[in-house]
Amino acid sequence: MEKIFVYGRLKDTESMTWYLPNANTVPYILHGFKMYIANSRGSAGVVVGSPSDYVEGEIKTLRFPWIQKIILDIREGVFLGVYKRKKILLNDNEWVWIYLHNKPTTSTKVINVWISKHKN
Repeated sequence: MEKIFVYGRLKDTESMTWYLPNANTVPYILHGFKMYIANSRGSAGVVVGSPSDYVEGEIKTLRFPWIQKIILDIREGVFLGVYKRKKILLNDNEWVWIYLHNKPTTSTKVINVWISKHKN
């Protein structure tokens, strides 16, 4: 089964969770990556960071991987170069997909947990 690490509006408590229904969600802290507010709309961007950086999010199972990845690629702006989908290896030797920010940011505000209040 393919899995994905989510950290923003795709988390269970947020507005876009319906993109990944019944996804067997597991909370997860991803080390070696950092998250920041990517734009004035409050979107989060995750990039590779230092070993001390971390992002709190969730790992979700993709029930229909090929179609869900296409839909999420469109939603995340992969075809526009905003994000890139990449497969990463977790500490427990499990591979997951993640969307990494792929454009310069207008913010330097680093956060560890994305919550709705980050929206302007």
